[in-house]
Amino acid sequence: MHASPVLDVIAPATALLAGGTFFAVFSLCTLLIETLALWLLKWGSFGRSLSASFVMNLASTIVGFVLVALSLNAPDFTALFSAGFLLSVLIEGVILMLLKKGAARQNWIASLVANVASYGFLAIAFLVLNLV
Repeated sequence: MHASPVLDVIAPATALLAGGTFFAVFSLCTLLIETLALWLLKWGSFGRSLSASFVMNLASTIVGFVLVALSLNAPDFTALFSAGFLLSVLIEGVILMLLKKGAARQNWIASLVANVASYGFLAIAFLVLNLV
């Protein structure tokens, strides 16, 4: 009888912590995947690729939170995933353009490849964890 109020307090905090942990791990994996994609495409040095990846993922994550918040009433995962991918490519491509002027083709290819890699990772993670 006394356990019920305790579970009411612990359950939401545990769920939030678990979601926060998942988000943190996924964010770090995405940062690493996109950094490696930029670096392997010779977009810049590893350090420059890492900082570019951090900035572009910060921007696309902020837009992603807004996108998810707007779609909470009608959660269509496929549409959300597709819109997120398209917006990520566009946002991150623009950021790469700002960071490396005069290399439009290289920037857009890097944005597309980095997002294919990170969204591929996301799709696999969701399938493995049965979140879809």
